[in-house]
Amino acid sequence: MKKLLFASLCALTMYSCHSDQQEMGLENQASINSKSKNSSNSENQKNSQEYEVKRYYSHNLMKHYFGAETLPYSGSWVGEGLAFRTSKYHLGAGSYLPMVIMVNPVNQDMVIAITPADREEVEKRGYIFREVIGYPYPATNNTFPVYRYYRASKNGHFYTKNFGELGYGGGDWKYEGIAFYAL
Repeated sequence: MKKLLFASLCALTMYSCHSDQQEMGLENQASINSKSKNSSNSENQKNSQEYEVKRYYSHNLMKHYFGAETLPYSGSWVGEGLAFRTSKYHLGAGSYLPMVIMVNPVNQDMVIAITPADREEVEKRGYIFREVIGYPYPATNNTFPVYRYYRASKNGHFYTKNFGELGYGGGDWKYEGIAFYAL
């Protein structure tokens, strides 16, 4: 009888420990899932604080288009990937108004208007508002200058973080300097 009682207690103890281990395993898995959700939420939150401005090129027009949420007008455009990231919030650099994409509907030139004066100037020349692309970042070790170029022969503007693409200009391209800072 004692042996039977002892065996029953052992079996009950083992079953109880096994249940506790299962519960702990489930709690650990829930904790891991929660952390990975929080991690992906913080990644999404980081991304939701930025505009990802993409670059497109039209071989027919020989022009570039930049957009965060809009695609180029009709025609054949090739996506060239991420051009730069801007902030959705004012961080103390530049105007208190966000930068905007302005497009000339006649010649399809695209300009990034950085200040209200820029926007007013291009509107006088027939450009229309296309979309908001956010605010520039302050110039720091973590940001990159975005260089601006103009090609009069094609009536086209071009922006790049890579100074090596056109350097101080060349061919028909005229270097206009650093337009703003981005990621």
